[in-house]
Amino acid sequence: MALTGSGYTDKTGVTKGAVKGADLLVMGAITGWEPGTSGGGGGLGGGGMPGKSSALFGAVKGAYKKSSMAMDIRIVDTHTSEVLAATRVEGVAKDVSLGVALAGFGGSGGMGGALGGYAKTPMEKAIRTCLYEATKFIAENTPQEYMKY
Repeated sequence: MALTGSGYTDKTGVTKGAVKGADLLVMGAITGWEPGTSGGGGGLGGGGMPGKSSALFGAVKGAYKKSSMAMDIRIVDTHTSEVLAATRVEGVAKDVSLGVALAGFGGSGGMGGALGGYAKTPMEKAIRTCLYEATKFIAENTPQEYMKY
């Protein structure tokens, strides 16, 4: 509006008195953020046969990661500034990955392959869980009289 009034934009901008007010204000604050609160990994490898270049047992490795996020949510009536509802939502996610490599007995090369999967990071899962819980709280705790549109 200030740019339009000062002549920096054309007259199609927002005019004074045309902006509608809001009945509710939803406020959120990130109060916890741990992209890697805990985790670890390890592996177990097999040895080869004497005189052979391929592994006898193959190898197994794995990893475990855990992440979390927390958010405080408030629903406020803009006319009275009354807090209608407030809560803390949390998202925690764990990711376990397991990789296995197998080798064959014959020849100079192994029957190679890796078994394992790639999943979204634990932090992304924690964020999605937290946002889902926040949205669910807002939908369930918005008083019916505010459902006008």
